[in-house]
Amino acid sequence: VLFEVALPTSILVAALLWGVLAPTGDPLDFLNFVSINQHGVNTVLLLVEFGINRMPIYRHHLVFMVSWGIIYCAFAWINKGVTGTWPYFFLELENWSALIWYPIIVLLHVAFF
Repeated sequence: VLFEVALPTSILVAALLWGVLAPTGDPLDFLNFVSINQHGVNTVLLLVEFGINRMPIYRHHLVFMVSWGIIYCAFAWINKGVTGTWPYFFLELENWSALIWYPIIVLLHVAFF
């Protein structure tokens, strides 16, 4: 079950980082050794393992993927309450676009599963 959550989440995080965050931010924040390893190499290694391994993926485990997306959204709210900052600009509840982004994040978890 952990692998079934880790692989699609890794792909989703990499897609959001390189598709949403990197184009709107400073390239030096994203084009460094740590970021490339966390978001690029990690995803590639999980995809290689998925390709080589014969681990089955079960549709009824989708509930864990949806739960992970909902838990992350709750984590973002708790993080805001504790630190006073949002982890990402598109999660800021002060912005109306966040009302669109939260369901999109959960639906993307489902789509990448």
